[in-house]
Amino acid sequence: MGSGDFGRRIKILTKFAILNFMTNLADLDFTKQYTYADYLTWQFEERVELLNGKVFTFNPTNFAHQALVGELFFQFSLYLKGHDCRVFVAPFDVRLPKKNIEDKAIYTVLQPDVCVVCD
Repeated sequence: MGSGDFGRRIKILTKFAILNFMTNLADLDFTKQYTYADYLTWQFEERVELLNGKVFTFNPTNFAHQALVGELFFQFSLYLKGHDCRVFVAPFDVRLPKKNIEDKAIYTVLQPDVCVVCD
């Protein structure tokens, strides 16, 4: 690692392991399959999702999209008032495990524009 790469990967020693935080999207191998455990080490400015282990980036949203997301959040919030539900807007990670809920076994992590969570 050259001196110019200092900010790209930061090693943090924890009680359990050394985590390599990746800070540059260009360092990802887009042909590789990643897990949620990998995803947790990414510190990008850009938003990404994992779908079956493949990385997908977001295009910037426009005014109309943001207005629609805001209206959906507002309407869901009004409708669900008094229920055991909460409404969230992106960025909000939604993990979709197949069988196992361990981070290393989860290959799909999405960031829906609006998410409703009910207890």
